[in-house]
Amino acid sequence: MEVSEDYLTGVAVNGTTADLEVGGAIGGWAFSNAINPLQSGRPLYYYVDANTVVALNASTATDAAGNNYVNLKKFAAEEENNYDALKFTLVEAAPMTLTASQINTILGTQEATEGVQLTFDPNKNKTSQVNYFTDAPFLAEEIEGDDTWVRILNKEDEKYVYVDTAYVNNNGERFLGFNTTDEELGTDIDDQSKFTFTYWPSIDSLVIQVKQATYDADEDGFANDFVNALTVDGNVSVTGVSEDDKNYVTIQDLVSADDIRIVTIYGKKETEIKFNLGTCGEPAQKHETTIAEGLYLIKNKAGKYLAMPIHEDSTYHWVSLEANVNPWDMPSFQWVVEHTSKKDNSPISIINREFGKEKGTVAASLQLKDNADAVINGEAVQVVVKTVGEADTDKAGFQKATSAIMSNKYLGYRFLDKDSLTVTSYKLKYWTSFASDDLYMGAMKSGDSVIYVGAKDNYVLKATGDAANYGYKGNVSGLSQLVRQAYTMKSKGSDKMVVEAGENRIAVSNATNAQIAKFFFKANNNVEGTIYYALVDTAYKMAPDSLRKVGVDENNKYLKRQVMTETRTSAFTVEVDNAPLYRRFNSALEGVAGDATDTLRFFERYRNEYLQLEANKNFMVEGIQFLGIDAADKAKDGLSFIVDTAWVERAGSRGYIKPQYLVSLASETAPTITIVERCPVCQALIEAGKDAPEQCIHDKVYTVPGHVRGHYLVNFVDSVAANNSNNAIAKDYNWGKYSRVGFVDGVHVGDSLYLLIGQFAGIATKDIDLSAIKKANDKYIADGGAKDRNGNGYYIKNLRGDAHKAYTWSFRYVDTDAAVEEIEEPNRSFLFESLPLNAADVIAPSKASWLKMQNGCLVMSDANASTFNEVITGGDDALIFNVEPGSKDDIATDAIAPEVSTISVTATEGAVVIKGAAGKTVTISNVLGQTIANTVISSSEATISVPAGVVVVAVEGEAAVKAIVK
Repeated sequence: MEVSEDYLTGVAVNGTTADLEVGGAIGGWAFSNAINPLQSGRPLYYYVDANTVVALNASTATDAAGNNYVNLKKFAAEEENNYDALKFTLVEAAPMTLTASQINTILGTQEATEGVQLTFDPNKNKTSQVNYFTDAPFLAEEIEGDDTWVRILNKEDEKYVYVDTAYVNNNGERFLGFNTTDEELGTDIDDQSKFTFTYWPSIDSLVIQVKQATYDADEDGFANDFVNALTVDGNVSVTGVSEDDKNYVTIQDLVSADDIRIVTIYGKKETEIKFNLGTCGEPAQKHETTIAEGLYLIKNKAGKYLAMPIHEDSTYHWVSLEANVNPWDMPSFQWVVEHTSKKDNSPISIINREFGKEKGTVAASLQLKDNADAVINGEAVQVVVKTVGEADTDKAGFQKATSAIMSNKYLGYRFLDKDSLTVTSYKLKYWTSFASDDLYMGAMKSGDSVIYVGAKDNYVLKATGDAANYGYKGNVSGLSQLVRQAYTMKSKGSDKMVVEAGENRIAVSNATNAQIAKFFFKANNNVEGTIYYALVDTAYKMAPDSLRKVGVDENNKYLKRQVMTETRTSAFTVEVDNAPLYRRFNSALEGVAGDATDTLRFFERYRNEYLQLEANKNFMVEGIQFLGIDAADKAKDGLSFIVDTAWVERAGSRGYIKPQYLVSLASETAPTITIVERCPVCQALIEAGKDAPEQCIHDKVYTVPGHVRGHYLVNFVDSVAANNSNNAIAKDYNWGKYSRVGFVDGVHVGDSLYLLIGQFAGIATKDIDLSAIKKANDKYIADGGAKDRNGNGYYIKNLRGDAHKAYTWSFRYVDTDAAVEEIEEPNRSFLFESLPLNAADVIAPSKASWLKMQNGCLVMSDANASTFNEVITGGDDALIFNVEPGSKDDIATDAIAPEVSTISVTATEGAVVIKGAAGKTVTISNVLGQTIANTVISSSEATISVPAGVVVVAVEGEAAVKAIVK
């Protein structure tokens, strides 16, 4: 008898527990301090630990008949172990006639379906005869209306055992044998298949008798004439009447000298028959064993797996493993095994990992044996354990999961992390072994909204509700709690939601929340390592006949809702659509492999016109360089543009998905240079004409980063916003309600774009001082100047980050599927993408501004009204482009050349000479920033006296320069 340790929680010494129910970890009760003789009037007790015991105690509560319930009472352990609790005395038990249930469960020690095998001592020997009571498991069947007798069914061939009418031997005293049949015996000998079992529990001894046996008393060979034999007096031996002939099942020596023995019926019992439960003096070999706690697949001897399959409405069954099914993908095939006691060979509980205790408990407390198969859900399972990866794992009855399988909390259902959802679209491929082509689900771009297989579409998935725990993990070490997430689906092709539609169909629609489908993606098939998922409605607790999973109508390939018990389950991949969303200029198609700077020509897909500097006077504004489009022979300043990476392959970014580029006109490159400012001591030595060390630890070293100067293509939307207070200026950057596109002088340095505007407009490349631009930008911000949409100041624009920018460009593919193949026009055509309607839509916005033509003028489309799907179906005027390799000889040049400075600064002994700066203010300071001179120059050449050393000369409108005065 075993009870749960939970009863002891919070119970102090001399306290009592609640009334007990059988089942738990406490077992193996102690009784007597001595064996010979056994003590009487003793408690049944159990050591909780070295200092504490609990004993069975009479509760004050009683049942309807007045019998007391039993609880546990806790005591401090004592040497005599004679505690004030219920007292017991061991007495010999009276014999009992066993029922079929008592036989099959061996008095409650095993499952009723496991089968019984007795031990005979001695047993048959040196004979081919079968002993149906010891050689194979048998089951006892009740006989209606008679509890005394049972029939014996051989478990392996399901035939009934009976006492035969033929003798086993021909010489000497003859003995009847046994046989089996699956047919009715007939009225005359039906009693020869009825047996009674009498059991003496104290000595584990059985007596088995058959109700009737028929002999050939007059030796007339009745075996060949059985009907006549029944009429001969003395032939029929019957048990249980006044002339009780006993009819014991026993063992008989046939040839004692040769030790030949047979099993037969006789009037005297000459063998000891046992269940092998043992006695007080002879403990039985229980053959109890157990397996480690863990996660298992369970396979019966017939080769079937225990599972709770989707089409059986998740009740457990033995199922044949179909092709393209991997049970380790599906928690419904996996079983959590736990020990139910602390015994070395504890019984085990078996609970389904997906459906838990309520629906998935196949065994609450199963005792495994090392000499017999386990009987689970009515089938024999070998008690053999193999871990995945070991040889012949698939042949074992218990197939143990690896730690990797146990720790995967997302196993069984497709789970998509938030980052994947924001940057990735998905496609769903239908699994069928009858189609040669990949069949993806989708709806037509226009017309019929019903989804079917064969019309590929891409879907944006979005988590709906929170990820939820499900299933069972128990207390198994290393086994993760399973988690699943439901998703909505939005078609990228139609920009509509996937919904549950009329006639039980699945469609796309601009639907209300109530209609939007919310799916779990439940693993169902595994084809060469690719998992296919059933689409299951999130209302998974609904009745079996409700519409809960998505199926494919084989008549028209439409997707429809099905009941869970539909035998066939349709399954789909939920795979990342690896078709690129944006063009990346890193293939040989652009003329330069890799992400190096490209020189490219952009041409419009349908009219074959090329981007170029705007030359149409109707669209030109003095002082502004706009982008234009026209036939190739109309270009006055070249057709090629320089395309350089701004934000592409960066750790932790999405630049690999949406590359951003700078597009510019002819450029000038300045290398990185290093300036060394000598320390005062060394400088004094040099000025004195003495030797100084080439390198001094006190020298100051400055690095001026290299940069690329060019006129960069920008969306003038910020110029419009910055001049809203001056409609005349703002109008210059607009064409009607649309912002225009053009070029701004700037310097590309690392991840920044320095704009040469305002006080830096027209500066000579050699005179660019990045630190001065930074200082001006910092001052602009400090003075409260308005920042742009990306948080930048007036002069410096940050190129970092995945957000769209008005000064970088991304090239959005029109047909992502075709773009997978690196084949030029029209496969890799694209849009010039600038700013989205919603700044949060950093990847593939459905509404954004794209380069378009408005009455012949290039502008950016209105993001409020321009949708991607309208563009690709011809419903919008956005222009579709492709590229071809350009030429350095054909690069579009600046329409307005920057003014070249004619001012020069020369150091001489004790002075600096400034030429070409008449009317400008000049400021001279030392390296400490202290002003030495500040004056307005009145002539074309001026000499200003200054102390010897390094000085900084700043002429109004020019970059500051350093000079060494001797």
